[in-house]
Amino acid sequence: MEGFNFDCSEIERRTCIAKEDAEKAKKLMVIDHHMGSTDDVDVKIIDTSAPANCEIVYKVIKYMGHTISKTTASYLYLGLLTDTGSFNYERTTGDTYRIAGELIDA
Repeated sequence: MEGFNFDCSEIERRTCIAKEDAEKAKKLMVIDHHMGSTDDVDVKIIDTSAPANCEIVYKVIKYMGHTISKTTASYLYLGLLTDTGSFNYERTTGDTYRIAGELIDA
């Protein structure tokens, strides 16, 4: 079993995976846009310049060559919208808007 943590790189913030499941996991992965303590994970993708965690997830999915379904696009768009404060926070970039447009068109 593998464990995935999104937007919660610090151990005390990890409510997205039960502690027991994390301990049973053969591999633990974190994708986040916050710097935190990730020494206890096997794979970490941290980009503190990203305005939203879903922007990183989007880029990973595209890098892997996968197609994003309409349902997944809706969830990723919602994550972009909330994590960027409706595209108002300082780290929001043109790239964020371009990704949002692609997700809307998915």
